[in-house]
Amino acid sequence: MPSGPLRGLHIIDLTQVFAGPYCTYLLGLLGAEVVKVELPGGEWSRTQGPSGPARDAGLAAGFATQAAGKRMLGLDIRTPAGAAVLRDLLRGADVFVENLTPGTLARLGFDQQALQALNPRLVFASISGFGQVGPFAPWPAFDHIIQAVSGLMSVTGTKDAAPLRVGPPVVDYATGAYAAFAVMAALAQRAADGGFQRVDLSMWDCAQALMSSAISLHLNAGVTPRPEGNIPASGSPSSGVFDTADGKLALAANFEPQYRRLCAAIGREDLLTDPRFADRATRLAQADALRRELAATFAAKSAAAWEATLMAADVPAGRVRSIPEAVADPHTTARGVWREVGAGQGMAMTLPGLPFRLNGGAPGPIALPAAAGADTDAVLLSLGRTEAEILALRRDGIVA
Repeated sequence: MPSGPLRGLHIIDLTQVFAGPYCTYLLGLLGAEVVKVELPGGEWSRTQGPSGPARDAGLAAGFATQAAGKRMLGLDIRTPAGAAVLRDLLRGADVFVENLTPGTLARLGFDQQALQALNPRLVFASISGFGQVGPFAPWPAFDHIIQAVSGLMSVTGTKDAAPLRVGPPVVDYATGAYAAFAVMAALAQRAADGGFQRVDLSMWDCAQALMSSAISLHLNAGVTPRPEGNIPASGSPSSGVFDTADGKLALAANFEPQYRRLCAAIGREDLLTDPRFADRATRLAQADALRRELAATFAAKSAAAWEATLMAADVPAGRVRSIPEAVADPHTTARGVWREVGAGQGMAMTLPGLPFRLNGGAPGPIALPAAAGADTDAVLLSLGRTEAEILALRRDGIVA
């Protein structure tokens, strides 16, 4: 990106798929220069997913979603000459992010000791399925594997349908966000003491962090969390997901004032005087009965009508939307997270920006991701390689 609070920061990105690339993408959107190191020809996710012009161009959606703004270097670091190029890159880098299986980088000559000797001020961040230490450390992983082994799947779904995978790869993206946070913390520490920083981030840890409230119940109150379907964590019988005349409505009337506003807004003041629902304790004891009463009322109008009525009454509620409905909503447009880029390049794509605003702005991508190896020559020239040397590396298949 041309500007931002991280402008002047140099990041070497040796990651692929989702978690690692999302970390460096976030940092790039904030202004850091990110050089993505791929094997010659590009990483495999460039050509995965639905067919079409984008995939044919090596910009499949799963890749492009976290690749815009990065400089693309095709380099085989498994070769001595390729490893030498990576060492040159790392000498001048601020941050090195990798997500190879633990031990792989060390076997190539890039263990922590070697990297610290190479660049004593480097922030070296490793993202993996299970971390750099622990019994599972050598295991490979993908998002749904971590969802399974971390306990996340066990509490997802209904009592009859669990365990279920959470639809999108939420652990991958949460790990990427935590990784960007960790890199920023390491940079702050480096600013304080000037020294080498080591970041060890695992999807396993991040998945459990996402379940902090549920795991805390188990560790501190002896409760084993169970799949509850659409019953919210609060357990309130006046919260959940209800059928309406044309769809589903999510409702969260957890507190007494919210419950009272709910009953008034839907024209069911009788529920306030009904002895079965006189207070929270009796409502919990009669949860099924209260949900039946609410369901009968919600069935009379559309989800959109109830959403408008309840939000106007300051009762948290929302129509359950599909992804196409959610992204087409005017509120999504107003927030400006998604950006259409590439119209002038003949192949427009809509890509995500940062999910927060900074000083009133929402930084986002300004162009399509570059093709595999698009910046190889420029990066190598900046390292002092001559055109003859680059040609030789290309001829030997070390760069592309």
